[in-house]
Formats: sequence, structure tokens, C-alpha cells
Amino acid sequence: MHLPWEKSITVIIFKRFTHTDSSAWLRSRKTKELIMNKQCQRVHDYMVKNGSISPIEAFLYLGVTKLATRISEMRRRDGIDVVKVPFVGINRFGEKVRYMKYYLPELSSEKKEA
Repeated sequence: MHLPWEKSITVIIFKRFTHTDSSAWLRSRKTKELIMNKQCQRVHDYMVKNGSISPIEAFLYLGVTKLATRISEMRRRDGIDVVKVPFVGINRFGEKVRYMKYYLPELSSEKKEA
């Protein structure tokens, strides 16, 4: 026995994935990849300019809400080596919070030498 809404969801899913024109899906996929490329580029440029980036900096200055995902994409797709260092801080309520800060290793080694 099916609930009344189950049948309508099945029909919608079936129509979505059996649509013969896949070009619309492909266009949306390409658009999504371009956006991700732009976000990865902004993250990389920020790290080159400032040396490191944290999730709050990515959100405030770059509008990137999923920094860990962008870093993962940079590593996997672009082959960029990124070092992550855990930090512990205090939030505005006085609670201990943990977060990651990401560095480009070639930049951090250059700063140590200088």
C-alpha cells in the first residue's frame, strides 16, 4: 500500500531522470563547475596574498561557505598541496571552539626563510 504522496514523488523522480533532453542537465552541471572553479581560484588567490585562510575569513571576505570542500577540490583536481593546521579558539559565548586554518606550504616555507 502506497501513501498518497509516495506515488507523486516517484513520478516526479522518474520524470526528472528519464527526461530525453540531457543538455539542460549538462548545462547546469557545467555552470556549477565554473562556479566552483571561481571559488577555488578566489580561495587560492587569498591564500597567496595573505598566507593562510580560515573558514570565517572565507565566508566573510570571499563568500565561500564550504571552505573544506573547496580545499579538497583544489587538492584533488588541481594538485595544489594545502596544509591544514587545527586551532582552538574562544567564541563570543566563552566556549572553546575548534577550527582548521589552511596554508600553502611553499608560502609558509618562504616566510620562514625570510
